[in-house]
Amino acid sequence: RQVRALTLSGSGEEALKLLDSLAEGETDGWFFLQLRSWVLRETGALREAADTYRLILQRIDRSELEEDRKQSAAEPIRYGLSAVYVDLNQI
Repeated sequence: RQVRALTLSGSGEEALKLLDSLAEGETDGWFFLQLRSWVLRETGALREAADTYRLILQRIDRSELEEDRKQSAAEPIRYGLSAVYVDLNQI
């Protein structure tokens, strides 16, 4: 909640720093990356947001989840990525 509140109040850089500290050492998960991509999109860093969404999709694909769970996990990420592409006028 704090990350979202910081972002919405115009403190996107502070929100990203907080996320970096929370995600330190995480190499396979995607929770913090998903939140990071949202912050990046909200602050107008659209290309970086798209790159982060694509990284999440790679992590999901490499995960040990069953295929149907991978698809369920990837669905909201693809939705977010498509929204970024719309913002970039790439659709």
